[in-house]
Amino acid sequence: MFELNKNSKVFVMGAGGMLGDAVYDLFSKHTSVKATDIDLNEPWLEYADVRDYNALFTTISHYKPDILINLAALTSLEHCELNPEEAWATNALGQENIGLIGNQFDIPVVYISTAGIFDVSELPKR
Repeated sequence: MFELNKNSKVFVMGAGGMLGDAVYDLFSKHTSVKATDIDLNEPWLEYADVRDYNALFTTISHYKPDILINLAALTSLEHCELNPEEAWATNALGQENIGLIGNQFDIPVVYISTAGIFDVSELPKR
């Protein structure tokens, strides 16, 4: 079982929303937290974009976290339907990037997902 302690490092991506605020508040009382987002709407946030594999790889490799928590997502169904490539890049490619980096450094990944189901037939092919 994985346990965090006061020396643990937690890396939270997409921490600029309500859930991110709660996660940061919870973990920052007990561990070291690097909280990131593309919208720096809180003084404790640092910039990171889950869609940018190379920059994310560099940031994670320098911080050396014990766990990765991905909260980054486009959550507006209407926006996602109108912008399928952007939705795919953030909600799918972003998580893939984090998973690949987590695998490479043997870091556990926690991913919070939507309950929505989307038609993937129109998404860009890789």
